[in-house]
Formats: sequence, structure tokens, C-alpha cells
Amino acid sequence: MSADPHDDCAWPECQSSMVRGLGAYSDAELLVHLQADPQAARYWVSLFCRYQGEVEERLQQRLAEEGVSLWRHRVWQLLYGQLLQVDSQAWSEAPRQWFATQVDQILDQQAAPTPPPPTGAESRSGLEEISPILTCYLQLGLEELAADQRFVLVLTDRFRWSAAQISAQLQTEGYSLSPQETEQLVESARQQLFQGLPADVRALYLTSKP
Repeated sequence: MSADPHDDCAWPECQSSMVRGLGAYSDAELLVHLQADPQAARYWVSLFCRYQGEVEERLQQRLAEEGVSLWRHRVWQLLYGQLLQVDSQAWSEAPRQWFATQVDQILDQQAAPTPPPPTGAESRSGLEEISPILTCYLQLGLEELAADQRFVLVLTDRFRWSAAQISAQLQTEGYSLSPQETEQLVESARQQLFQGLPADVRALYLTSKP
């Protein structure tokens, strides 16, 4: 690892003052803070910036190019959940090896390392430009929405369905929702998703450039 791992990170959040301000923190300290307060996204972003190179290299060793671009996001989502539960003392002894091992285990759990289907926070277009950290928190936010909000938001933003199409589909399933009501539901879902994101995430990705 270089003296300043942020210099080797291609993702713009790694150059943000928010992340660089944690440069003096050890890996173990970042993990302890992340586990204590997952809503403080800066600790997770900092770990991502330090170890995205190792994860990316492992993915490239195991997968074809298309698989890397899709699995990158899913892998980081799974790594997030695992880091929240891992023993911080044991992890800090060999964090680089831990990341490599976890990537292998995630891929080995599949019958074949084929690209996974995109989740609600992902799409097959433009994944290369979207940070895995952003899709991770968007996915977590989607899971917190009510089922009807998540349903209409995914159909609108991922599949590009119109309010009229969604309304018609719901009516065939016995739900009465006009196109106008559908638009209102989509808007309320977007607002709730945005408000539920950690303040760090909104500052880094959605309201200003890092």
C-alpha cells in the first residue's frame, strides 16, 4: 500500500476532504467507528478507498470484463454487511488478505461467476461511472422503503416505466392507483430515499462534488 492510498484510488470520493481528513486513522480505528455508527458513511468510504485496489485486482483475476463491472457493486454491498459483523481485532491483523479472501468466497458461492442480475439500485448502463459506495447505500435505502414505494420507484427509475404503465399494471393485479397518484407515490419514495441516506453520502454524491 502506498504512503497515501487515496492517491491510487480512481474514485473521486477518495480525494474528498471528508475522506482525507481520516487519513491518520488506522484501518482498525476506521472499522471500529464504522461498526459503532454505520450511518457515519465516511468510515466505510475511507475503507473502500484504501482497499478498492485489492478488490478490483481480485475481481479482474476471476472475471471477464463485463462480470467485473457488475460484480463490483454486488461484492462491495456484501463486504459492507460482513465488515459490520467481523471481529475488529482479528480483522486488523491482515485486512488486505481479508478482502481478497472474502471476494473469493463470494464468487465461489455461485455455481459460476456469471454477472448477477442488477438490483433495484443498479442498472446495466453506466455502472462504471457510479461508485459502489453510492449503490450500496441506495440499496440499503430502498430496503427501508415501504413495498409499494420501492415497487413504483424501481419500475420508474430502473425500467423507465411511465406512471400510466405502472397504474395499468397495478390495476390488473387488483390495485386502484391512478397515474397521478402513481407519480405522487414515486415522488414521495424519492424524497424518503434521499432523506434516509446518511448525511455523508448526500454530501459526497448527491448535493455537491466531493
